[in-house]
Amino acid sequence: MNLDLDALAAAANAIAGSAVSWEMAVRIGQSLEITDALWELVPVVAAAGERVDDRPAAQAADLSPAAAGLDDSARARVRALGDAFTAVLDEAVTAQLTDEDALASLTPAEVMADPFGTVGALIDLPAYMQQALPATAELASLSSREMLYLAAYLRQALPTPRTPLLLRALFATATGMVEPLVTRLVRELMYRAAPQTYLSAADPRLDEQARAACFGPPAKWRAALEAQGVSGTGDLVDWAALGRLWQDRNVIAHRGSVVDARHSALTGAEAGTVLLLAPQEVQAAIDQVGAARYALVAGVWAHLEPSVGGVIAEGSGLPVWQSLRAGRWRQAEGLARIQTAFAADPQVAATGRVNRWLAIEIGHGPEAVRDEVSQWDTGGLPATFQMARHLLLREDDAGIAMLRQLLASRTLTKADLSEWPLFARLSAAGRLAELISE
Repeated sequence: MNLDLDALAAAANAIAGSAVSWEMAVRIGQSLEITDALWELVPVVAAAGERVDDRPAAQAADLSPAAAGLDDSARARVRALGDAFTAVLDEAVTAQLTDEDALASLTPAEVMADPFGTVGALIDLPAYMQQALPATAELASLSSREMLYLAAYLRQALPTPRTPLLLRALFATATGMVEPLVTRLVRELMYRAAPQTYLSAADPRLDEQARAACFGPPAKWRAALEAQGVSGTGDLVDWAALGRLWQDRNVIAHRGSVVDARHSALTGAEAGTVLLLAPQEVQAAIDQVGAARYALVAGVWAHLEPSVGGVIAEGSGLPVWQSLRAGRWRQAEGLARIQTAFAADPQVAATGRVNRWLAIEIGHGPEAVRDEVSQWDTGGLPATFQMARHLLLREDDAGIAMLRQLLASRTLTKADLSEWPLFARLSAAGRLAELISE
């Protein structure tokens, strides 16, 4: 990537010349800073959770505070009592669950709606207690420290896996980062539209009005922005995807991660099931959130300062490329939308289109963009984009022939071959080695 120092100086002057642009430039940078940090944290959290989940129960108990003051023989005795106790409980439950037809007829929704009633219908609780209670006699002789050690041992022996809990916490944190930003932006817009209505930008009434306008699902955030005159967010933000994330977050935050009838009707997930998220799904959500945050700040900035569209488009180029190189195609696709939408230069807009198609390719394969790329008229654009069109359509021989000419004319440099993700596929296949060595 060759830096245009004149353009960089012009962008810096445009930002520094306005308090609004200064604020928005900071906010647009922050929009990805925190989501990038969360994205990098996902594999760390998953690995840490798995280490805890896989830890032997004896080791977990020995690491607990209750283990202090208990010698090896005492710990072994308590663990043996714990094993005997759980074995008796398992045997008592198995003896009761003899009606296989009743078990097979249960649905997740029924179990989650009335878990204790379901257990009561399947198990003769008095008979179960009569069989299980004698197993507690040995436990009665344990000291308070031994009981705490036993609890630590059983907690790990019969664990609730930590990894799903940690991943849901990261998901809820990430998806909860859009509404406060929208509220802050709407508050800014409200104040600038009618400053005389408020004592100052810190007027509590202003905050209350902005919060009320944005309280609810993403559709309400969009309406609040549009009520302040911000248009075009439909081209910048995937509101439908953001709505799905918001619904999932509500299930985690307000329903204990159990899908209810409302969520089931909106998303198609089976009612009564537990929302489980793989690390890749959490990272995907973080990327959608990052792109949405960037787009929302960009949209408001362009509304307040219409002349900065080119600055926004140019500024999005580097994070687009970084996202593509990291394989974070959802974030790259969202950022490329912004690059295209705000471009003042046709070449920047064309670069944005290529980057967006590259992102979709990563996520869905080359066929997902073939129709769009085939219809792309590059006649009025530099040869670089005609070459890019060939590569996107997998017309590699024609694309490489044009690339050779572009390098010979110094339109592109060998550094571009390693920097622009457009060439990553060819580079991995070894098809650029000759060009680089020339």
